[in-house]
Amino acid sequence: MYDQVVVERSAFVEKAQALGLTLEEIREIFSVYDQGHCTCGQVGRSMDARLRLIDSKLAELERLKRDLLTVKDRLPEQDVGRNNRICPVIHQSTPSA
Repeated sequence: MYDQVVVERSAFVEKAQALGLTLEEIREIFSVYDQGHCTCGQVGRSMDARLRLIDSKLAELERLKRDLLTVKDRLPEQDVGRNNRICPVIHQSTPSA
């Protein structure tokens, strides 16, 4: 029912999105392809950008994990009575940048 080109492009979009590429990055790949050029370089640049983003997010998550563990380690084993703050340990914490 659909043209084979539409089917192939739809399949490409689905697989590229599963790899984390944005629709804008996929559009750029199609643009290179539609101009008759090899898309491997464009795909490689998109993958490099995606990998840098993932590395950045992983580093951010590692910092968050360290911060959470630090706060958790400072929590008392048992509540020691209510004071004027919700949780003094959080109020005193300094998240990593």
